[in-house]
Amino acid sequence: TQTGLAPSSETSVELVVSVLVSLVGFTWALLVFGLIVEEVGTAMRRWRRQHQRILSRGHTLVLGWTGKTLFLISELAQMLTDGESRGGTIVVLGEMDVLDMREEVQMTYRNFKQRWPRVRLYFWTGKPYEVDDLERVSVAAAQNILVLGGSRQPRVADSLVISTLCALQSMPERPSASIVLEIALPQNEA
Repeated sequence: TQTGLAPSSETSVELVVSVLVSLVGFTWALLVFGLIVEEVGTAMRRWRRQHQRILSRGHTLVLGWTGKTLFLISELAQMLTDGESRGGTIVVLGEMDVLDMREEVQMTYRNFKQRWPRVRLYFWTGKPYEVDDLERVSVAAAQNILVLGGSRQPRVADSLVISTLCALQSMPERPSASIVLEIALPQNEA
């Protein structure tokens, strides 16, 4: 380290003090830079969460992640492959993390891309009953919307489905898609 003194006038005490001051300064600079990087990363994640969206038109939208979603994805993929366009887009909006949803699909259907090569599959983390999250998955441009109840308790599952339906009806641009609801209790059918 450079202490600013002539090499002959440095004592061992001055050398130890200068090394300690240098280490403290280096640590302080690393701490400040680390905090700055963390704040920038947090701001970028917040911006991405607020402004990122899936832009798609004519897609099939699955609202809710349940134990039935994996089976439903395979059925929809086969339906899209057998249809006129020989493919299409499936968007899943669930409260699970995107990576977890993608991993479950990859574990269940190891050959998804080979089996359904023209089917694109996108995932989004959010609440199906939140209007902002619905806008982020292009709900107004969807061709088909399937709403799944996200609970094992029938009353809770139905209330989530009904809340999602209310959110769909309160959209600024109402979806013109066909909507299929999963209702568990007969008294909630109407």
